[in-house]
Amino acid sequence: MAQGASPPPISQIGLGIVLLTKATSTFPTAGRQTAGTLGLSGATVRVAACRVGPCTDGYRSAAPSTLVAGTYAEELVISYLQPSRLGAPFSFDIEVGVETTGGWTIFHGYFSSGSGRSPAAQIVHLDLFLDLGSRAVPRVLAIHVSLNPCLTLRSCP
Repeated sequence: MAQGASPPPISQIGLGIVLLTKATSTFPTAGRQTAGTLGLSGATVRVAACRVGPCTDGYRSAAPSTLVAGTYAEELVISYLQPSRLGAPFSFDIEVGVETTGGWTIFHGYFSSGSGRSPAAQIVHLDLFLDLGSRAVPRVLAIHVSLNPCLTLRSCP
């Protein structure tokens, strides 16, 4: 975590295994990974303003960013309070490690909360789809999730 930075105001995290469809393969990426890097380093995607909550947005990870219809994915749901139109937006990165019987796969995402369109803050659910590359239901052995504040609204770390 950046010195003096507060943890991102995430209120809930949910997990589940889902079968990817053609529709999920078209979700936008959760930011953009900095070229030539493997760790948490990238540009954020600004989440759309929520007029009346709760609102939901779907994304695929920034790295790796492929979603293949017919394969299984880990779906990570992150809920947070999007600031009101007068509130200060914040940004955060996420690293998710999923261990299956085939080994570990690491995913990255970068978000800017944006500000809502109403005078009150609104709940936003971000659905992040992480392709596990398996056409059979994978056996998940462990999951690690790390959330960190970013240094600026447009880039992380």
